[in-house]
Amino acid sequence: MRVEIYDTLLEAYRRGDRLPELAADLARRGRGFEVQELLGRIHDELGNEDEALAAYRRALAASPRHIDTRVRVIQLLSRSGRIEDVIREYEGLIRTAPREPRFVVELAQLLMQVGRREEALRRAAQTGRRYPREPAVHQALAELFTRWGEDDLA
Repeated sequence: MRVEIYDTLLEAYRRGDRLPELAADLARRGRGFEVQELLGRIHDELGNEDEALAAYRRALAASPRHIDTRVRVIQLLSRSGRIEDVIREYEGLIRTAPREPRFVVELAQLLMQVGRREEALRRAAQTGRRYPREPAVHQALAELFTRWGEDDLA
């Protein structure tokens, strides 16, 4: 319920073009997960990358298994061009959500884009072996391997 209240509050401040005020108020309020996560989203929206990242990190310290916040950190780091940090965050996300193979696929795509082909192929193949009876995983991997010209693996 608190999250819904914060989202309503966020929307009201956004409409009034007063997000910096809300950020300042939240910064004074405390360190709970919901407050820090919202503060991170506000700073992210305002383009304050360092403040957003710091708030997201504080939120994750309070709730390390929160997948949506981890994804937001990855998106923020990606926009900042901090590829090595993005790779480390993906690895943490994969440890946090081991039953979500889509994150491994996304990491493999990123590794391929930055020229780490062997690592990308290895991770993708491991994922296929880890989920032998998941058609959606194998479909995603087949598409990935096809794009990479790995017809035998596809």
